[in-house]
Amino acid sequence: MNKKSKVFVTFCMDTEGPCNDPGNNELLKDWNTVDIAMDKLFNRDFRSHMVDSFGGHFKIGWFFLNWTGFITNPRGRSFGYHKVRDHYINRWGDLIKNYGDEHCWHYHHPPASGVGNEWSSEWSSSEEYKNIISRQIIERKWFPTCFRAGGTIMGSELSNWVDKWFPFDYSNRAPLKFNEMDWSDGLSEWRPYRPNPTRFKYEGNGKRYIARCMDLKTGLYETSQKDIIQAFEEASMNGTSIVSVFDHDYRDIKNRIITLMENISSISKQYPNVDWEYSAPSNAIIKSLNMKGENIYIET
Repeated sequence: MNKKSKVFVTFCMDTEGPCNDPGNNELLKDWNTVDIAMDKLFNRDFRSHMVDSFGGHFKIGWFFLNWTGFITNPRGRSFGYHKVRDHYINRWGDLIKNYGDEHCWHYHHPPASGVGNEWSSEWSSSEEYKNIISRQIIERKWFPTCFRAGGTIMGSELSNWVDKWFPFDYSNRAPLKFNEMDWSDGLSEWRPYRPNPTRFKYEGNGKRYIARCMDLKTGLYETSQKDIIQAFEEASMNGTSIVSVFDHDYRDIKNRIITLMENISSISKQYPNVDWEYSAPSNAIIKSLNMKGENIYIET
């Protein structure tokens, strides 16, 4: 009997805590409202709303951000080392572990202005990444496996740095182009690839693997049935694919995720020779590439 092809389904949560934006009522402005929204995602009925081909439940990669290295805080962010991740561990740590979710790292590079709601594409504007990584190792005994760039803003210097330290990177947002970043000439396939460390949008001899990760629903893009069909088509041809989407914890997105689950389940029926499986970010790449080794265990 021939082995079936497989689509891995990976959800990446840019985990940043509250965002108090008076101009956008959709955003959750304090921890109380964030907690209410995230409680929905830790509910067992939600996790099992639409099981995968193997009866598995929905999994999340929590890409935790440290709001440090900034001077001003115009959006009422939760400033301080470990503040966001500690909050999640204290409230949902056991569930994160029991569900097979993953602790990952999200980094917003502070700008020279120090404004806490601005992104920087200039690697020389700060060395805060050294402080964050050092403190996570020394004070929390944690070094993440998966990385996502803030705003998916990637430059050659950041790419070279990430390539030295992280095996997996979910920053590819091809083919989007926006003011801060141009992914229009990037690899827009649902497969991980080793990049050229400097020319990271192209395949090369880098050490890490980059996977494509698209917006669940933003003003720039919304993952559609067409994207999911592409993932199943690629798996049919190549054996595996990873359909990966992201959103933020400062939005109440339960219903958006349910729509994603239902679309995947519905489209899968058109591909009887392709299974689909929920997977945390690192394991999706490990399994899709048939890399040796056991599933990654994330200690909290």
